[in-house]
Amino acid sequence: MKIHLTIFISILLFQKVYSQRIEFSNSIPTQTIRIIPNQLYGGTVSDNVSSIEYFELEGNNDNILGQIISRVFNKNRIILIHNIDGNLFIFNKNGKIIKRISKVEGFKQPKKNLFYRAQIENDNIVAYGPSIRAVYDNDGNLLEKQLNYNFNYENSTMLIGSTFFEYGNPQTYGENYKNNFALKMNDKVLINYNAQDTVHSLFYQNLPIVSNSNNSAYAIYPSTYNIFELNSGGIVKNINFLFPLQNTIDTSEFYIFKNPILLSNYLNKKPEKIYGIGDPIIYKNYLIVKLGSFKIPSWIAINLDNNKVIALNKIMPDKSNDFLPFIDLTDLNTDGDYLYSIIYPNDISKAITYCKEEGHKMRKEYQNLEKSKNPIVVRFKIK
Repeated sequence: MKIHLTIFISILLFQKVYSQRIEFSNSIPTQTIRIIPNQLYGGTVSDNVSSIEYFELEGNNDNILGQIISRVFNKNRIILIHNIDGNLFIFNKNGKIIKRISKVEGFKQPKKNLFYRAQIENDNIVAYGPSIRAVYDNDGNLLEKQLNYNFNYENSTMLIGSTFFEYGNPQTYGENYKNNFALKMNDKVLINYNAQDTVHSLFYQNLPIVSNSNNSAYAIYPSTYNIFELNSGGIVKNINFLFPLQNTIDTSEFYIFKNPILLSNYLNKKPEKIYGIGDPIIYKNYLIVKLGSFKIPSWIAINLDNNKVIALNKIMPDKSNDFLPFIDLTDLNTDGDYLYSIIYPNDISKAITYCKEEGHKMRKEYQNLEKSKNPIVVRFKIK
């Protein structure tokens, strides 16, 4: 039986939301979503998931992937960056390798890693690394390169059409800094930090500003529980999450936020506290986000049509998918039609053992994935 959580959603206008942390125009509409974490439930794969597929990423001794530091999925390509050397891998939608990019002609990389980040910009693959920005078509042909590019972990950027957004990291700003912006559109500041109240966050996102298409993007401010929807014209709305007091960190105790050791100790003692929310994905009629805490399941999917919630990490594998895990804690991606996760061959081994204990025979094609040299892609839909 599928179990959901009913949440209360209202559209309100605020003069300033969390004014101690971020400041923005009172003309921006705010959608407030209240969630009670201890009432989050999942269900089973057969009740909640459909069209689930598992397939390996093609590899040989020259194309082995371990841990992945950046990944992008669209309807035609799977784009991954390897954490060991920063090489860029391009696969087709079914995991067949198209190209591995290990160097850029005319560029002498100053560090071990060639690239750190990949994303889609105007239908092209854009890879960022130390002192370089490289643009490729879907087959890995180099279209453009910028040498001596100032790659910066702190300020992430996003291009929507011809509109350029820049996200300011709060940990680089404070009362001694003049540039305390949180979000800029071209040269216009849309959101400000209150520099005197800049705090630390344990929520480390792959990208704090993300896009699921060329038409919309989301800027996430984890510790404030605010997500801003963007388009080429600016901010569309603010999505603000409200939790019960038992799950909310008291923002009056800023010394906790400003000292990461104190914050970590605090969260160890109070694992029910949510220290951040982010990594948003719009998937069909769902808003999917990750909750950061030491206790609460990470991924939740909010059905925007009926205001119900599924805790994705609490959806239990069953016979329908041979007891294989289908979601990981770190990353989740979408191409608009499907959601994508990544598991590893040792996950297959564990599922084979569990199937034997349950008296269930795993299908042969899934058993063969145990021999894969590369990570395994999970492609699925939420019902």
